[in-house]
Amino acid sequence: MQCGASRKIINPELGHKLAGYGSDYPCEGIHDDLSLSCLYLNDGEEESIFIVYDLVGMKKNYVDTIREAISETTLIPISHILLHCTHVHSGPMILKDNLDPNIPEDKQQQDYKDKVIKFSAEAAAEAKSNQEECELLYNYAQVSENMNRRFFLPNREHFFIPLAKQLVGQSTEFVDEELGIIAFRKKGTPNKYKAIISNYTAHPLCVGNTSNLATADYQGQIRKTVEGTFDGVICLSTTGAAGDHHPRKPESGFDEAERMGKTIGTVLIERLYDATKCPDTKLRMAYNDITLKGLNQDDVSTCYGLLGIGPIMLCGLPGELAAILGAQIKYSSPFLKSFSLHLSTDIISYLSARNQFYWGGYEPNSSSVEPGQAEVLVNDILKAAEVLVSESPLNLPEIKPWDGKH
Repeated sequence: MQCGASRKIINPELGHKLAGYGSDYPCEGIHDDLSLSCLYLNDGEEESIFIVYDLVGMKKNYVDTIREAISETTLIPISHILLHCTHVHSGPMILKDNLDPNIPEDKQQQDYKDKVIKFSAEAAAEAKSNQEECELLYNYAQVSENMNRRFFLPNREHFFIPLAKQLVGQSTEFVDEELGIIAFRKKGTPNKYKAIISNYTAHPLCVGNTSNLATADYQGQIRKTVEGTFDGVICLSTTGAAGDHHPRKPESGFDEAERMGKTIGTVLIERLYDATKCPDTKLRMAYNDITLKGLNQDDVSTCYGLLGIGPIMLCGLPGELAAILGAQIKYSSPFLKSFSLHLSTDIISYLSARNQFYWGGYEPNSSSVEPGQAEVLVNDILKAAEVLVSESPLNLPEIKPWDGKH
């Protein structure tokens, strides 16, 4: 497998409104760099581009504009190009205030968006040009750094834990603590990596509204930790299906973001030592449209993207999927391991599980689609994944026979 990687810094200008907590947070400086990190892959037959952004999210039309620019620059089919935003809330607003189409977009936002389009195409071309032959490895680990932010009583009284922090540690809702690891090791080397993908399920909100400085939050600290150990590597840190998942200490400041990121990054480094090499390096890709029934509004047309890298699938989502549904993708997927990508193809709203609508709370109350429609999306994703695997069966690592002792 051929792998290339590159990075561009995408810091906002002073005064650019930061996204995630309303419009009253103008950028007052840069605490740590925001970036876009680009991965180029070639299995000998197909090519793909995957880019991760330190941004809150992108609407479908803007995602497609970037993908078109990348395709024109690299000649890679647009259906083979997948983007993902970490959903950091300390980066520049690019969605207009409150996503209201009637509010005009200011020049600062438009200039920034134009820069991101340009940098994305340049990064893709650079990653393609520096490709090297690599081996594909994967691993996973459990890291207890996140929480489900939903808490409710039997009478259906609901508490949003970030606004009731005395309840931290009290929620009994599902928590996905899996850290996913995909690594591209330079062929012929024991510990030289071209790129590494991490996947962890938590909003990047350790810093949150505690500062008006731009920051990549804990995701940036994961990258810093990994890249500080493996010389020359580019780490693409991604956010899983975090529609109801927060860090355990949200809005706690820069020190907590550094601690959490270092903790996750250190586990990643440790688990590369016993990562499994994949004989299957084939790229399996899909980018499909879907229409979901709107909640008190017109139907919602959106899309999702799948990037199968050997036996591992990355699933690009159009919204903020509940972690329990992300787990359904993981455990029902025909791929060996599957990891969701929060806010990848679009940003339509929260995508809550059907039962969560009975209990209420911030996420289902913010949904743009009817109860059960998130499950429709998940089922469509799983069917598309089945098609990819049926067209090109996986070549899995062999299972060692059980000797009855271990």
